[in-house]
Amino acid sequence: MTAPSPGVSSGMPSGSSSGRSVTAPTEVEPDTIVNALELRGVRAAYGTITVLQGVDLELPYGHVVALLGPNGGGKSTTLRVIAGQLPVSAGDCLLY
Repeated sequence: MTAPSPGVSSGMPSGSSSGRSVTAPTEVEPDTIVNALELRGVRAAYGTITVLQGVDLELPYGHVVALLGPNGGGKSTTLRVIAGQLPVSAGDCLLY
């Protein structure tokens, strides 16, 4: 088992069988939006080149979303951060 990248939280207790997993809250108020994923002030870089700066994103459970933008806009880099392939240099990537 490999540990998640710094700045990435899987919501799983240490020692679980999977390095990255999703767990749902057990009790939620009616009409409360519960996020499956949150990026808070994420900054990421390739070497000395900062390619993401101050990215905030909330993805609620049960919703279908699309990540759109121009070439070179940071879509693939954002997904690499979420997948744990690229460490964040600042901010938090929270998987619930």
